[in-house]
Amino acid sequence: MSNYTIRIDHIKTLVIGTSVLVWVTLDDGTTGIGEGNFIDSPQAVVTIIDDLRSELCSLKPRSIEEVSGHFLFRRFFRDSVTMAALSAIDQALWDARARQLSVPLWYLLGGSARRSLPILAWVSGDTQDDILSRAESLLSDGYRALKLYPFVKDSWSGSAASRLNNAVEICMAVRDLAGSAVDIGVEVHRDLEPAFLAPFCQRIASISPLFVEDPTMPFLIASQRSILERINLPIAIGERHFTSWEFRELSDLPSVFTLRPDIGLCGGVSQFRKICAIAESRQQAVIAHNCTGPVALAMHAQMGSSVPNTPYVEMIVEDFAKRFPEFGTRLKITNGEITVSDEPGCGPMLLPQDFGEDASLQPAFKQPAYRDAKGDLIARA
Repeated sequence: MSNYTIRIDHIKTLVIGTSVLVWVTLDDGTTGIGEGNFIDSPQAVVTIIDDLRSELCSLKPRSIEEVSGHFLFRRFFRDSVTMAALSAIDQALWDARARQLSVPLWYLLGGSARRSLPILAWVSGDTQDDILSRAESLLSDGYRALKLYPFVKDSWSGSAASRLNNAVEICMAVRDLAGSAVDIGVEVHRDLEPAFLAPFCQRIASISPLFVEDPTMPFLIASQRSILERINLPIAIGERHFTSWEFRELSDLPSVFTLRPDIGLCGGVSQFRKICAIAESRQQAVIAHNCTGPVALAMHAQMGSSVPNTPYVEMIVEDFAKRFPEFGTRLKITNGEITVSDEPGCGPMLLPQDFGEDASLQPAFKQPAYRDAKGDLIARA
């Protein structure tokens, strides 16, 4: 630390289902932890890290930004797999630096704006009754913000009109159940044709949604403008995007009021904080996308604590409880909120042995193909 350089001694990885956990140990023995998010093929992220390992260990930068910048600009391709790897490394380096100084990560980021953050809890189900049952359970457990996916199983096997009508009916039913004291974000997840987006938003406007998320395919930033201009509700966008450059373009789109970076994909802490600044300059919120594991959740809480425009932290509560049953207590999740840790780094250090011998056997996420009742692939715009 006397010359402030960062020297990486070794790197360890562990894949747990959709989560890629990375431990980076510096030459003074300090270890930091990060998590990458490429849920379709997490093992591919490990392959990238293995490829970068020798180069990372040979660098002697004076800043974490220098490490991130080196790989952002040096590598010919910047795809989702590479960004997930760099995001995990970046988080681990920030975590290690905070642990070196025996301070929470939020302290390095300028201080803590709040001591706890409410959780935005994901709600979905195979049927409308399933959705209402899960929403009721979450509300009874103290959660006061829901992210609703109102498309039931096999919804793509029916007509576009039936899919639209069913989704509207579910949105109305969840609002009736939750009352007006609960924020509800509506996740479209590209499951409506572009022609039906404006009618859908008009019909659910009465529930005053916190946002409508991902109404269009994520790859078409420029062409989304003509679609979003016809939507009368606040839009949330960004879970599959990375770097502050992409998010600056997203923040310029019509009706966008919430950016959704994932710290395990967008470029780690280094890029996440810049995205928050972009959003703040446009009076937009940042609600981190989080569908992976405990490290990403802890990191998102640290980031949310240190910036003023993060109202919630997302969590898929049931999935998290099944995959990481012991970590809800360790991360202090109670009454629908996560307490921001005051311990060094992002919070209690999680070691490979904490996840159990069978952790690596958890299956990765697989996106189902959209097929109709006959089994044929469905054309999607």
